[in-house]
Amino acid sequence: EPLRRLAAIRLPCAHLIHRSCAASIIASPSGPHITFAHLNCPACRGSRKRPARAVGLDHPALRASLEPHLALRSAVVRCAKRQLRERASAAEKAQVQPGGEHDGRVLDFALEAWTFFRCERCDDVFCG
Repeated sequence: EPLRRLAAIRLPCAHLIHRSCAASIIASPSGPHITFAHLNCPACRGSRKRPARAVGLDHPALRASLEPHLALRSAVVRCAKRQLRERASAAEKAQVQPGGEHDGRVLDFALEAWTFFRCERCDDVFCG
């Protein structure tokens, strides 16, 4: 659909997207392991420079539907920090230090290095 026919919203990256399309993207499941790629702007999804806290589909009209995803993201970040503290090698820890490949972006590093799941029984996030 042309953008002028349906309600469109401007994302923080300045791209325009139909509001209904953004809502559909947010609602789509990411599969058995946890990912957040579907929450990034479809037009600039390939960018690896996005900070861990950024959500490309962030817009006031989408905030309510983003809330569960942001809560899950916070749980994954907590799990990732625990994983880094308890089990990561010195080389892995160095990647999230200033000047490292992921320079402070713990979530980006963790999602690349490890696989996260949600327990079907208790809903807790764990690294498997």
